Amino acid sequence: NAFRQKHFSWTEKEIHSIRENLLKQIEKLRKLNIYHLDIKPGNIIITEDWKIKLIDFGCSETYDDINDRREIIPRGTPGYMHPVIEQAFKESRTVKCNLAEADMHSIEKTMEKLYLIAYLQKKVRFYRMKIVFRTFGEIMLKILEDIRLINF
Repeated sequence: NAFRQKHFSWTEKEIHSIRENLLKQIEKLRKLNIYHLDIKPGNIIITEDWKIKLIDFGCSETYDDINDRREIIPRGTPGYMHPVIEQAFKESRTVKCNLAEADMHSIEKTMEKLYLIAYLQKKVRFYRMKIVFRTFGEIMLKILEDIRLINF
């Protein structure tokens, strides 16, 4: 699985390509009235020729009105769910939501994490080159300090 092999070495350009290909996959699903509802890095396969495949449709819904809000039982992966769905999930209650918005939120959270990984990878290389820190732990502490200065 190319996703797992390159997990810590993608460039920003490659991540952008992943995002664009993922959006194309979502568009194809929309034409079939399918909403995935559990988009996250672990449910994405990237083939050797950089084609995106979504897997694990166990949380998916079919619905024919893209603009309508639908009552659902919250499901998916916390941290990637739309905030309204995640709150209902925590409270064990149903929620009315726009399924297309829920999938788009999950895509953005997934991309945010992939960009963060790319950023951290760059920082690790940068600090190793400076040879200022003696241990990997010291490098990670410096990176975390830098991240606190950035608003994600």
